[in-house]
Amino acid sequence: MGVASSSATQLQCLGTEPFWGLDVEGGVIQYSDIDDNITMFELKEKLASINHTNRWIIQGADSKEGKITISLSKTEQCSDDMSDFAYEYDVTFAMGENAYSGCCNRIKN
Repeated sequence: MGVASSSATQLQCLGTEPFWGLDVEGGVIQYSDIDDNITMFELKEKLASINHTNRWIIQGADSKEGKITISLSKTEQCSDDMSDFAYEYDVTFAMGENAYSGCCNRIKN
């Protein structure tokens, strides 16, 4: 089952330099920065690539904070550059005028 095919998409993502967190759960996308400032978006759309089985786009609904678009690739080898831990997904997302990249794991119930 792919990320976009699940109605209960749950992801926990992180990045370094600058440190940030991104959670996708229960129809909500939540971004937090190193100072614990939180920006939330309603999950609008999940799209699976039509020609790759390991790539997805997740779109947040427009809000007063702007827009967020998330691109996921399942690689099973994403590194946070700080540990030897291998994450399941590479993530890149655009929020406002900035782009971020990092790693995610799917939260399993």
